[in-house]
Amino acid sequence: MIANNIAALMDSVKNRMQKEIALEALDIVEDEYKAMVAYMNQMEDSLAKIRAMGVQDPESQAEVLTQEYAIAMRMGNPKAAEVIQERLDIISKYGGIYASIRDNFEWDRKQLSFLKAKYAGAKVDAERSLEHKFVVNQATPAEKKTYPIRWLIVVVSTISTFLLSVFLIITFQSIKTLQLKERVNKAVEGSN
Repeated sequence: MIANNIAALMDSVKNRMQKEIALEALDIVEDEYKAMVAYMNQMEDSLAKIRAMGVQDPESQAEVLTQEYAIAMRMGNPKAAEVIQERLDIISKYGGIYASIRDNFEWDRKQLSFLKAKYAGAKVDAERSLEHKFVVNQATPAEKKTYPIRWLIVVVSTISTFLLSVFLIITFQSIKTLQLKERVNKAVEGSN
């Protein structure tokens, strides 16, 4: 049946169009996801290098080392104070960078999880296709052929022609009557 074929064709065309769009969206999201993963790995490497220099938690480390420095100075131990000062110098040099990278890393981690969910959704859209046609009953040819009812067509055509003719006759008569009244009024005005 033509109706069944049209429904199937419409469904396949719509699926193909949506799949093309979904594949393009998947490519875009996949590129963003991979770029974000590479950026996160780069940030992780930066944090690891700074941690290797001894900067773990700059705020608490600076607090503890400052106390230790004060104790070493009070005790008269300049060698220990010098070692502690070197550690404090490293923390002051890299602590701000570490804190900034750490804070950005946490924010970017949330963005990465959002992107990962978007990527998974785009992947599902690109790989799966759902039917858009819902057929209750398949179309079948009629059991008895039907033809137009000729007498009804003739009667309706005749009545509509008659009514249109009456309308046109009344309209033309009204126009002629108005024109005649105007001529009479002009003639009466001209004689006065």
